[in-house]
Formats: sequence, structure tokens, C-alpha cells
Amino acid sequence: MLELKANASDTQIKKAYYNLALKYHPDKNTSESAKEKFQKVGQAYQVLSNPELREKYDRDGLEGLEVPQFNAQQMFALLFGSPEIEELVGTLQVPL
Repeated sequence: MLELKANASDTQIKKAYYNLALKYHPDKNTSESAKEKFQKVGQAYQVLSNPELREKYDRDGLEGLEVPQFNAQQMFALLFGSPEIEELVGTLQVPL
């Protein structure tokens, strides 16, 4: 999904993820397939940015991975706060 060579460096992986995440982010791209592509990009980055998972992927392909589903909505809620998260951790405050 990130369209990288097998020997891609960490920097190349991050750059490809960043560019595709911006392209398919549901807030910026309202096409029907954007959300699904955004999640797939996140899953690909999750595997390739982890040396152990990347080794398993290189050796066994997708069948060798048991990767939890990447949920971009939960990640952004954790980073930026939401009513769902406030129930668990309280209201997030930014010091001024």
C-alpha cells in the first residue's frame, strides 16, 4: 500500500506514510474509498515501522502477521480528545 521497495529505509517509510495519510485522510478526502485506504495505509505503516513485524512480513507475507486493526478515529481521539475518551481519562487540558 505504501508502494515502497523491500529495502526502504525508515525515513522513506515515514515519508510515504505521511504523504498517503494526508492524501486519504477522511477530513481532506471525501471519496467513498478514502477511509478504507487511510486505514490500509495505517496498517501498512504499523507493520513496516516495527522491525519484528517487518521481518515477519518479509518472510511470510500477510499470512504471517496477526496485526490488530489500526483505527485512525481512535488514534486521533486519543491525541486530540473526544467525549468517548473523556469518559476514560477525563477532560484533556493544554497548559498555557
